[in-house]
Amino acid sequence: MPEEQRQAWIESLSAEHRELKPRLIELLAPRAIVETADFLKTLPKFEDVERAPNGPAAGGEGAVIGPYRLLRELGCGGMGSVWLAERTDGILNRPVALKLPHIAGSRAGLGERMAREREILASLNHPHIATLYDAGVTAEGQPYLALEYVEGIPIDAYCELHALTIRARLRLFVQGLAAAVAPAHAKLSCIVT
Repeated sequence: MPEEQRQAWIESLSAEHRELKPRLIELLAPRAIVETADFLKTLPKFEDVERAPNGPAAGGEGAVIGPYRLLRELGCGGMGSVWLAERTDGILNRPVALKLPHIAGSRAGLGERMAREREILASLNHPHIATLYDAGVTAEGQPYLALEYVEGIPIDAYCELHALTIRARLRLFVQGLAAAVAPAHAKLSCIVT
């Protein structure tokens, strides 16, 4: 949208979007001098937030989250990390993949999102979706999900290791990933509506 039309468009937003107007003005103002759409390819930066006191940043390997001891990090992304973990109380003797969000208690709605994810995972029963074993929140406010740990390698590494052709990669995608995502999306639409 041309710069000269932006303010009028923001003002024309219906009353239900009134609370978005200041944020839109703030987001668009510094970019008024940008003549290309390159800034749209980069997500806005969020302010720095601290991880939970007992989360991976504070303890890492060996830290205790609820009834679980962290053994090693399996993966880390923008929203959280997943750790190989074991129970400290000896109730169940099996490894779990412990999912920990980076922003425990610091963001509004995190608890609600984790509860929703827990409910969706608990309702799924599919051979290509890890089973939810446990969920909780530590006294320090660190939410966690304990999922079935599946030994393996990332799918891209698997494809490279086995030198899969494009056709074989697509077959793997359709038969494995898409077959698992379809029932998850079906459950999600049932839960949302």
